[in-house]
Amino acid sequence: ISDIEFSYDIAQTEKEDIYTKNGLRIIPHTGGEMNKNEKIFLYFEIYNLSIDANGDGRYKIDYEIKKRDTEDKRKSIDEKEVITTSVSEMTKQRDTFHWISFDMSALSDGVCEMTIKVTDSISGNSATAIYSFMLGG
Repeated sequence: ISDIEFSYDIAQTEKEDIYTKNGLRIIPHTGGEMNKNEKIFLYFEIYNLSIDANGDGRYKIDYEIKKRDTEDKRKSIDEKEVITTSVSEMTKQRDTFHWISFDMSALSDGVCEMTIKVTDSISGNSATAIYSFMLGG
């Protein structure tokens, strides 16, 4: 997978400029700290997917966002601050792209870690990206 692009906003557009990729206008997040009271948008590209005999590619994306360090070490694993979601997609192309937004308001301020795992459902191959970022409000 490509590098993950953090963004303030992603929307479809027909206008071509420096912020346009694959028909999407992607306004980059240029600051260091993410505001938990605003949605966080992500964009990335996926490469070398397997295509079946019908010309279809299938893949799954697993997302996990969690606080990197929890001050209260007594919290059980169920009580830790974690956002998870999974998405399954189909494509006709070996290379594609994906974007998603997250509401981060449930997490407290501090350093967060985001793990994105893309699994090719045909070959079983996967790629994982891990990013750390500061969340504030």
